[in-house]
Amino acid sequence: MAKSRRRSTEQANLVPERESSGAVALPSTAGEHMTVLDQMLREMAVDEEIILANLAFDPTIIGKQLRDKRFTVSDFQGVEANRALLGVFLDTIEAEEALNAANVTLRLENERKAGKPLIDWIGRERVHRLFTTPFGAPGVAMTDDIEPVVDRIRDRNVRTQARRLMVLYAEKIARSSDDAYEVLGGCIQELRTLFLQGSAGYIRNMDAHIDEMRELVQEHRQRRKGYIGYETDFPILQERLNGIQKQFYLVTGGVGMGKSTFVTQLAWDLAAGNPELTVLYFSLDLNRLDVTAKLVAHASDVPIDYVKNPYLANVAFEQRRQDGLAKVAEMRERLLVIDEGNGRIFLDDVRKLVKRTKLERGGDVAVIIDPIFKIHVKNDRLNFNERCNLLSAELKTISAVEGVTLIATAGLPKAISNRRPVREDL
Repeated sequence: MAKSRRRSTEQANLVPERESSGAVALPSTAGEHMTVLDQMLREMAVDEEIILANLAFDPTIIGKQLRDKRFTVSDFQGVEANRALLGVFLDTIEAEEALNAANVTLRLENERKAGKPLIDWIGRERVHRLFTTPFGAPGVAMTDDIEPVVDRIRDRNVRTQARRLMVLYAEKIARSSDDAYEVLGGCIQELRTLFLQGSAGYIRNMDAHIDEMRELVQEHRQRRKGYIGYETDFPILQERLNGIQKQFYLVTGGVGMGKSTFVTQLAWDLAAGNPELTVLYFSLDLNRLDVTAKLVAHASDVPIDYVKNPYLANVAFEQRRQDGLAKVAEMRERLLVIDEGNGRIFLDDVRKLVKRTKLERGGDVAVIIDPIFKIHVKNDRLNFNERCNLLSAELKTISAVEGVTLIATAGLPKAISNRRPVREDL
């Protein structure tokens, strides 16, 4: 009896405490040894609170990420109050209602558990705190990319379920009178089921690819277009490349050959000719005002010197310059210029901005980077060639995973500036 009571007390100490308001208090670590289970429960509570806090703070962006990752209540394995809150949050978003304290409280008042409203069980104070000070709990911070937290939760869940299965079958293989191979086969089958559940998003059969292609064909048929990429005012690109596709392109040339001018015109053409497209222009050689001047010059067919120095007496140029300024201003929502004015640009910055732009804008995205070697990586011990190879590989991955067009420029050695480049130069 004493042993049973002691075990119950130990188990109770491992469960995250609930305050009277329904808020989850993380297990204390001061003055006591934290076991592996303590650590797991603490990490679980923090991750679930991060999901709830960020969803309450930014339901549009975080809600879309959770939908894209097919994140549901079943992914929460911690305290039941978190599961109930997440379910109400997701139901509110699905009903296209504003995710705020009033709507969530109303839903919790109308849903019951064990004979009383959910709001009494969770606590009104906790709901209020989630919408007023969502990042007040220790370890809970605002993020614009919730995917790492989702992946961490799912990885932990898989490990927990796999461990439970293996412990169960370890007992069976040691004590059961069943045939050993039968017990082992059952374990393998259940682990295989668990694996397939977790890997379904990554391993797709041919039927899924065929269905996706049929949807694409139907969409293009409705829009009266074929497998043609984005349109530009460069006929040779339409002819040779079938338009600009959702791929990674590397534009190279010697010093002063016009790479920046070319991709600036390309950025304008992509934004002006494709209304569904948002263009992110990372200008790492020129500042944003110089790029803007190039855009105005291209949009108005005015020399760039006049765009930057309008004191030259030319009435026709001045009217066109004003028209160009107006045209570029109209593109403010779909052509974004990013330079190093606020600090260095890292590879992770490119990845995060691409994801956020896709979520916020809801359409296609094209990325232009001029030049590629000005993107910084965290490993500063790589030599120039290693860094460029890493950047090319990672940018190609971003293009494939996010489904975006990615165009980067790269300068070739000065020695070839007086001749036509060949493949060996690249």
